Amino acid sequence: MFGPPSHTRRLLPRAVFAHVRGRARCSALAGKLRIRLLARLIRTPAFTNLHEGFAMLAHPVWLGAGVLLRVSDLLVHAARFMLVAKLVGIVSSEFMRRE
Repeated sequence: MFGPPSHTRRLLPRAVFAHVRGRARCSALAGKLRIRLLARLIRTPAFTNLHEGFAMLAHPVWLGAGVLLRVSDLLVHAARFMLVAKLVGIVSSEFMRRE
């Protein structure tokens, strides 16, 4: 009942661990946990790329844009395979017509 609204609570972890300051917080947290492997992994360029990827997934507009691009890519590939199948003769022209 008290505290920030539910949508703010849901976004709070994203804001805490976002961008360069968030990576620094992750590194500090790994240092306090004293897990050497985790501390080493957080400093790698691969973790930096992974962290930025999660930042893109956390933003609803960019997530929607990514999904839209994936679906359109899938449709383009399906159309290409149907065209090639028609040219090769695997699919008859009756199958391509919709009535």
